[in-house]
Amino acid sequence: MAKVLAWIRNARHQALPQSVFPALAAVCMARTVDGFSWGWALCACIGVAAAHLASNLADDYADFRHNSEMIRNHLAENQLRKEKCEYLFSGAFSLKQLKGAVACFGLIAAALALAIGLKRGLPVLYLMLATGFLSYFYSGAPLRLSYHGMGEGLIGLVFGPLLMAGVYFSACGTWSGALSWVSIAVGLLVFNIVYTHSMMDVQADAAIGKRTLAVVFPNSSLQLFFSFLGNFLPFVLVEAGVLAGILPAVFHCVWIAFPMALALFVLMCSHFRHPERQYRPKWWMGPMPVKQWDAIVQLQLDAFLLRWFLARNLTTFFCLLLMAGSLWL
Repeated sequence: MAKVLAWIRNARHQALPQSVFPALAAVCMARTVDGFSWGWALCACIGVAAAHLASNLADDYADFRHNSEMIRNHLAENQLRKEKCEYLFSGAFSLKQLKGAVACFGLIAAALALAIGLKRGLPVLYLMLATGFLSYFYSGAPLRLSYHGMGEGLIGLVFGPLLMAGVYFSACGTWSGALSWVSIAVGLLVFNIVYTHSMMDVQADAAIGKRTLAVVFPNSSLQLFFSFLGNFLPFVLVEAGVLAGILPAVFHCVWIAFPMALALFVLMCSHFRHPERQYRPKWWMGPMPVKQWDAIVQLQLDAFLLRWFLARNLTTFFCLLLMAGSLWL
């Protein structure tokens, strides 16, 4: 059990909310549909989490195989990326063990996908195959999409429309126009998590030849334009869906999360205008390691972590509001 927990930590378990909460939102939206099953919904959510952990570890494997020396030389002293492949550099785990962990998490996800596919039909398997393909080639050779400016958009597609459609169909065996609309909004918020990270980490990514969107568009105005879209367009989409009668009126509730989006965008603007500022989290920004914040400030990680946690918490809170609205119906 200790090794399992260690590999979950190595797989950056703190990023799981960006997959688990969209999955739970899809489950809540499917709850009132004929044919809904809590059992298959749970299987889908577990499969999503396992696939996410496998994908994170596969990303580490690809980066270590192709850029281990560059990561060691250029990033080992960079506080923003100090945990990248740390368990490999320290010798705590080997590359062979990493491959085994990727296979284990991947097999759990594949087995659950197959079981759901046998119950719900081929559409689920097609979605899972598409998601697996894109997740592998996010950093895997030969495509290595995250190295060519497509990583953030791919993550938004995988963790938004593809993930939520797969979980919804797994839970109830049918599709929903409302779900499709909401999944685009959620995908943009997940895109925003990764994009916020890449904006803060642009120099380290450029050092290893990883062309994130922020590296491709180094102009600050362009970078902030994409941040503006990631933060605010999800609210516009949900509101448009409600006004068009596609979504229930109760989904107006997502605007409760708008102050978090506004605060994050202001912080991203401040990233260029006042990079020297120190930051402390506010209670309304959601869960953050507040007790360790003095140490975080000492390590000069406060600016990065505050923005990254806020982007993650915004997505989580947005999904929680969707869940609450769905359960209200």
